[in-house]
Amino acid sequence: MNARPGFDAPLDRTIDAWLDLGPTELSDRVVERARAEVHRTRQRTVWRPVRAWTATGPRRQLGYLAVAAFVVALLGVGLRIAATPSVGTTPSPSPKASIGVIGPASANPAPGGFHPAGAMATGIIDHTATLLRDGHVLVAGGRPSVCSGCDLGTPNTNPMAGARLYDPTSGTFSSTGGPNGMTTPRANHVAVLLADGRVLLAGGDGANSAVGMQAISTAEIFDPTKGSFSPTGSMAYRRQQGNATLLADGRVLIAGGNQGAPFDPAHEFAPPELFDPATGAFTLTGSSADRGFVRYATRLGDGRVFLVVAPIDYPFHAELYDPVQGTFASVGPTQLGDYWMVGAHLHDDRVLVVTGGGPDLDHRLTFVDVFDPRTDSFAPTRQATIDLFAFTATLLEDGRVLLVGLTGRPDATPQTPFAAIFDPFTDTLTPTGAPAIARQGQTATPLFDGRVLVVGGGPNVDTRPAYDDAELYDPAAIR
Repeated sequence: MNARPGFDAPLDRTIDAWLDLGPTELSDRVVERARAEVHRTRQRTVWRPVRAWTATGPRRQLGYLAVAAFVVALLGVGLRIAATPSVGTTPSPSPKASIGVIGPASANPAPGGFHPAGAMATGIIDHTATLLRDGHVLVAGGRPSVCSGCDLGTPNTNPMAGARLYDPTSGTFSSTGGPNGMTTPRANHVAVLLADGRVLLAGGDGANSAVGMQAISTAEIFDPTKGSFSPTGSMAYRRQQGNATLLADGRVLIAGGNQGAPFDPAHEFAPPELFDPATGAFTLTGSSADRGFVRYATRLGDGRVFLVVAPIDYPFHAELYDPVQGTFASVGPTQLGDYWMVGAHLHDDRVLVVTGGGPDLDHRLTFVDVFDPRTDSFAPTRQATIDLFAFTATLLEDGRVLLVGLTGRPDATPQTPFAAIFDPFTDTLTPTGAPAIARQGQTATPLFDGRVLVVGGGPNVDTRPAYDDAELYDPAAIR
């Protein structure tokens, strides 16, 4: 399991280490530790039940209470994880999953809801949002208008260089990086938090022209301690709509992405590259089995990278990248959809993949797949009873996954905003409080306090202005 940035307390490191042992061994360790604590407490109680308590000061008494609370919490974690399917085995399907369908857990929506979270000076879409170590969120780049089909120099759709910081404490956005923001305007770029707390931003759309979007190869680094951007080395290939994944050794895998216009049929999709923050240089790495857009990528517990690739002729397929060997390998067989795809790295190291597809706009289908890195295979594909598109997937603190997007026909106007919770423990997909605005192209970023920040996006109509507002999803809120 990868520790979250900013969580460096000894307790967090201990829990992360225990989680790496696997659910079975973890539950045994938790029970043993709890028994030991109970035994020691019992011994103290037998010999001096009242004197020990009254003789100590308030500070020591609070310490005893803290130990007791910690033991209770450990027991709760152990019981919850012991009830979770082992990482190394395919979880037993629920009755509904056994017939290939994931239905709602109940007729009632799951707790949780959205509320306003401030607004930016300009609406944005095709931007990035990165959680920093201090809890702020860096929102960088993007364009001011929806531009899914602007190939002929459509006005007001050029990428922007603006960058903003969202403060979850005050609920406000503020500009960063100086008056010009980033060193280069970019949209549909990649952004990843580096091991040292800085942020790498690379590639993207550089400008819109009569021949289409001009992908770029430049990259830059944001330093939150200075609030500034600075150029770094450039990629060997231009790319937009790529993906960036931080490796265990601190390097970054840049994979997928289209080279943009003008197209070179022999090199339409850019090959994978590695960024080394120590030197600022990019180098090519192994060849992907089938180049295309990498819709999702995450680093697994063993250091490999799981990727879902969408080649130009579809459908989606999965690959594994080995950073030690520098090679890619196909993972299959899979039955992923062919229209929209998001992923979430679950707490037990499995990977949830949710895809949308179907024969036509009237029959959109939502498919749920779970990849198990212990067996390098997928559980049987299930179809959800909820139809989604233009959605994001965000892992919540309790291990569930929040899906935020739209439901209904993709070409419908007006559209219907929708949110749902996937619970990997019960294998259910349950509606939750919906966002106030129907948006696509948004980002959804988990905050350290458990809430999720949803920023920007726009309507499903080309050249319409993007949204300048943000919303916060609170998983504990009761609607």
